[in-house]
Amino acid sequence: MPDPIITLGGLTFSGVDPITGARWIVPKNGLDGWWDSPAPVLSMAQRVRGHGAWVGDSFLTPRTVTISGVVEADTRAAVVASLSRLHVACSLAPTTLSVDDSGDTLTARVRRSDDVMVTWINDATARWSAQVLAADPRRMGAAITASTALPSATGGLRI
Repeated sequence: MPDPIITLGGLTFSGVDPITGARWIVPKNGLDGWWDSPAPVLSMAQRVRGHGAWVGDSFLTPRTVTISGVVEADTRAAVVASLSRLHVACSLAPTTLSVDDSGDTLTARVRRSDDVMVTWINDATARWSAQVLAADPRRMGAAITASTALPSATGGLRI
């Protein structure tokens, strides 16, 4: 089974980066929070003179996703250039995170919510981690489009 293809802000963490020549590797456990469901927020009030509670509407909290992996290249300069691309992709403004798993692509609008952490393993390899937040916790699929006919009327009284 192939690994999911993860794209953040136009940067794909799968295979060789066409701009820097570095190789992005995200292990199977390198996408934390994407497959989980965020916790709900539920408001309750004790029933007066009765057992139980009155329950209001329930809503999901924001989705926090942590992406982590390794970037490696033939030279330190290529790894540095790739890490610069990572910092740009982890934008403070809303950007798109998409995960293509087995041909099913889901997306979310995210923004960086914590440090982008980098640990050098050697001169040509670095381990990295980035945390993003989706204020809307839903993961969206492909848009569904359809067309309808113009309204028409038939029958009736003619004068």
